Amino acid sequence: MKDIFGTRIYPGAVLYSTDSWLRQNSETARHLAKAIRQAEVWIHQHTAEEVVSRVSAAYGMESQKDIFLEAVRRVVPAISEDGLMTPEAAEVALKALRLSLDSVRSASIDLSKTWTNEFVSRE
Repeated sequence: MKDIFGTRIYPGAVLYSTDSWLRQNSETARHLAKAIRQAEVWIHQHTAEEVVSRVSAAYGMESQKDIFLEAVRRVVPAISEDGLMTPEAAEVALKALRLSLDSVRSASIDLSKTWTNEFVSRE
């Protein structure tokens, strides 16, 4: 993370949407954000071994449990503890999209107008 993005923070759980979809589906967006927040909080409340034991079977990772365990240990510090994304993390998400999508790479994107914690914050 540090070498590629200049930070140890990487928002691994980001929801992308259009403004029109959000206007029409705000409750769905809220529920999706709440589910991600709950998962992130749960991950931080459990050991890497507990996370792996819960998730590995569901994703057929039993045969690669050691690799999955090491991956979980390395990624947990980058996961939000409260489900909220900092402005720095929003910048990293945009950088990642610019690396992978030509349309984003060439677009002028103002994060202050496109990024929000609104759906996570609402209870």
